[in-house]
Amino acid sequence: MLIKLANRHPLRSAHIHFIVSALGYETLITQVFASGDKTIKTDVVFTASENMTGSFVKKNDHYELHYDFQLTPGISICTEAPIK
Repeated sequence: MLIKLANRHPLRSAHIHFIVSALGYETLITQVFASGDKTIKTDVVFTASENMTGSFVKKNDHYELHYDFQLTPGISICTEAPIK
């Protein structure tokens, strides 16, 4: 009922999650959405926006994404990969 009132749908827009960490910078936990996805403006969790989109380009049997993550100087809370 609330989803309908908010003019949203129950599906997530196409996206992938990232944890970006570098010494001397705050750890960034974010997601990048597929550009061109028509559901970005009505994403059910209200987290998708046009400035968080990237082009996923098919290369043979995989996809590539080129995206510039903006990091803020500070202390990293994740100095090594959480998944090895």
